[in-house]
Amino acid sequence: MADVVGIDQARERDAFEAELLEETCRRVNATIVTAIKMQVGTYDQGLHLAIVCNLLERFARDRDPLLAHFTGLRELPMDDESRAQRLAAFEQILNHYLPGVLGEEVPMFGNEHPDGVQTEKLNVI
Repeated sequence: MADVVGIDQARERDAFEAELLEETCRRVNATIVTAIKMQVGTYDQGLHLAIVCNLLERFARDRDPLLAHFTGLRELPMDDESRAQRLAAFEQILNHYLPGVLGEEVPMFGNEHPDGVQTEKLNVI
């Protein structure tokens, strides 16, 4: 009986994590689309891909600080509050990295706004 309960909990955790990952990806993509339209005036799929690749590269390079940012959040109960906390933590990370990535991938943006971008205007998250 304990094995069945353990399996059910593992499935529940997997479903919760998958839903959270899907929502995070949706929000990241929406934020990038908005940022591209604000900076370029129109959506560009190639630029979108370049921004995603640049973000992933930075995430991989800075893995330990990113993991520290999420410390303990995975152990929270699988409920709406912990989901919101985890999404907010990722939003903070995205807000940290996105201005620099935009400055690299959209050179005109980097020249016009050397101090970075006001990310609160870009976020769809």
